[in-house]
Amino acid sequence: MWIRLTLFCLIALCSCENGDKFLGSEKYSKGDSILWYILQKLHHDDKRIDEIQKSVHEIQKNPILDSENLPDKNKIELNKDFKTIISDIRTNFTLLSIKYESDSNRKQKQLDRIHATQQKETAANKSQDKTILNLVKEIRELKHTINKQHPWIKDGYIGCFKDDGNRHLKYRIADISHTSLLKCKQHCRGFKYTGLQAGTACLCGNTLINPSYPRVLDSECNLPCPGETFRMCGAGYRNSIYRV
Repeated sequence: MWIRLTLFCLIALCSCENGDKFLGSEKYSKGDSILWYILQKLHHDDKRIDEIQKSVHEIQKNPILDSENLPDKNKIELNKDFKTIISDIRTNFTLLSIKYESDSNRKQKQLDRIHATQQKETAANKSQDKTILNLVKEIRELKHTINKQHPWIKDGYIGCFKDDGNRHLKYRIADISHTSLLKCKQHCRGFKYTGLQAGTACLCGNTLINPSYPRVLDSECNLPCPGETFRMCGAGYRNSIYRV
């Protein structure tokens, strides 16, 4: 399309310089007649660069065109200026062809780079998805193992921990009648952990890991809760700790 427009512009330019109308005029200048000949030799729907160059080459080899091919039925002698115009046309089309090929190659390389990048990203995403699936599987298996090893885990049981007068869980320490896990959890609402100690006490806090208060054997928390005798409510300076 841009080749066609370039040719039409050159035709119009030659016409304007000679002061004549190019189409629909009874008289044609030298430049108009030869360019009209080029236009007639090309198909309006298929003006490829090689056809244009072939037409230009044919004109350059025939300084005097046969009258049958000219609109005004007169023989016209090519002058020196018009030969220069034809040479310029050929040069311009050659340059346009080179530029088009160069642009096409450059764009193809860009597309190749984009495609390669997309392939790398797709491979990376697949690897990431596989890693996530593996982690989910490991977490599921870990939860299953914990539940199997610690039957009380469903109640939020963490373990039996050592305590002293400075207290592992330092807040809202209180003796509650008929102590049960539910009562201690309600008492410590708003905290992360509740501790059941000495059979009757409830303690609250937010810090579990403390080197001064390590986890000990579950058997050291051996006093049943008055409100639910199947559950151990710690012992002296021993906390049965649960998540609230």
